[in-house]
Amino acid sequence: MGGMFDVTHGAGLAAIWPSWARYVYKECMPRFVRYAIKVMGVKDEGQGDEQIALEGIAKMEEFYRSILDLGLCRDGQKVLDIGTGTGVLPRNMYRFGAKWIGTDISENQIEQARLLSAENGMDIEFYACPAEDVDYPEDTFDVITACQCIWYLDPKVITEKFARMLKPGGKFLILYMGWLPYEDAIAGKSEEIILKHNPNWSSYGDTVHPVYVPEELLANYRENSLRFQNCIDSLSAIDFYYKRFFRSFGEGYQEYSTKKHG
Repeated sequence: MGGMFDVTHGAGLAAIWPSWARYVYKECMPRFVRYAIKVMGVKDEGQGDEQIALEGIAKMEEFYRSILDLGLCRDGQKVLDIGTGTGVLPRNMYRFGAKWIGTDISENQIEQARLLSAENGMDIEFYACPAEDVDYPEDTFDVITACQCIWYLDPKVITEKFARMLKPGGKFLILYMGWLPYEDAIAGKSEEIILKHNPNWSSYGDTVHPVYVPEELLANYRENSLRFQNCIDSLSAIDFYYKRFFRSFGEGYQEYSTKKHG
């Protein structure tokens, strides 16, 4: 698909996966049933394989809906997406009414984001810029999102900037996708292939763990009494095979919240 239509793997997958899954699940029912139960946490209560498979597909789609349930990225809110890539998050959330701006250090990714948005008639502003250089006036954004990029950013630089750019009561939403070779056999075999050709690869063997948030980020928000809500717990431990798109609220990891005084 990427070769035919010149889109990235992630963008194409996000666009077609639900429709594709509903089209093919009957041809490989056992796999979709296993996916629903082991990955998406669907309970097998005797409802039949087809219903289990469809519930698993529906839970995957709830990823974006779970963001809306937090009251974020919707209804006229102004949102800054850091590390936007090809604009997967803004483009998929666009229909819910937020005004999006996406930034990324990669000019090629931003070019694709602009093309894909224009093709779909979406009014989204994209520009290439390192996250550390992004700068807007105080109280500009209702939400700042960082999807799959928090560990690349310099927390000593972004904390004060992001806090200043957020409106009183604004939210910083961190989303994380983890490659989990011990949770999924395909992911594990993929890592074996990579290691065969690159024995020095250092990013193998990831497991389910609390989503990484730099301590400098948390300390800065606490120290300056700025409002910070870590919504990671609701959207944690995602992997390329849709492992645990979200965990139930209040389960697992700590949440941090302090108040920003106007």
